[in-house]
Amino acid sequence: ERVLMMVMPLAEDKGLTLHWSPLPTPFWVTTDQLRLEQVVVNLLNNAVKFTEQGSVRIECAAQGDDLRIVVTDTGIGIAPEYREHLFRPFYQIDNTLHRRYEGTGLGLFICQRLLALMGGSIDVQSTLGQGSTFTVLLPRETRGRHHGELGAILSATDEARYEGTGFGHRGQPIQPVPDPVFA
Repeated sequence: ERVLMMVMPLAEDKGLTLHWSPLPTPFWVTTDQLRLEQVVVNLLNNAVKFTEQGSVRIECAAQGDDLRIVVTDTGIGIAPEYREHLFRPFYQIDNTLHRRYEGTGLGLFICQRLLALMGGSIDVQSTLGQGSTFTVLLPRETRGRHHGELGAILSATDEARYEGTGFGHRGQPIQPVPDPVFA
């Protein structure tokens, strides 16, 4: 619910309906709550950003031993030839100077990396002009790589943001942070 409250003002400003279908019964997941919220907020923000009219929906459900989170919008959609590149760093479909939508092209890259580190995955289905659906699968227990790598990937992404941008380079080595607290 807290995540929905973060994006609700953006949706309301655009006149969009925000639907939420929570789990009917509790489904406990051992993961980094902060990073999972970061992923969901990014997906919801993108859905609102790329939807001019209609709705954004988030659904949560158990799928075997996985938690499935589905974010669906009635937005502009993504052409098939662009979908394979969506999770690359700094990738934007419209990279012209006069582009309509702001962003760095890092959000989906970070989502995919965080989910991989937590043992999860992300997939996209989309139809140009009709909308997109992003599906996250996250296991009850982390099956991924070492938890301490979460801090390293965030540091690496932050570092990459400065390289080649013309805004300077921090020049600091990437340092892993201690394991996040898992709730």
